[in-house]
Amino acid sequence: MRRLPLILALCAALVLPARAAFMPPPVPQGPFTAYTPSLACPSGSLTSATATGGYQVVGKIVFWQATVTITTNGTCATALNVGLPSGLPVSSARPYTAFGRENAKTGAALQAYTPAGAAFASVTAASNNSYAGQDGAVFYISGFYESQ
Repeated sequence: MRRLPLILALCAALVLPARAAFMPPPVPQGPFTAYTPSLACPSGSLTSATATGGYQVVGKIVFWQATVTITTNGTCATALNVGLPSGLPVSSARPYTAFGRENAKTGAALQAYTPAGAAFASVTAASNNSYAGQDGAVFYISGFYESQ
């Protein structure tokens, strides 16, 4: 019976440091840092639109969110390129995807493709890869990626 406390102490000494090695790093607390995403159309141009966004960096992972309001679509077609936070381009190692919703007109699900090494996310409708923008549309987009 005298050995039981010794055995328990030895087990704790071996297990606790090993468990601590697998603990994830602490996550920053607090609000996202605000940024203003750029907007561009690979085909055509927007007449009037605004964008706001926010991001937080944890290690090399960037968590981002953008809200895009298209007042007047103009001739923009095929996709809408939404700028990512300045100075934090996508890693050249791999592309990423993000998701979203058009919230004012159709409620359509959105997908955002961030090519490897890019500084933007290309936003289209998730159902058929078509352009989801129109006058009065509001896009909410969120995602994450590894930065360079």
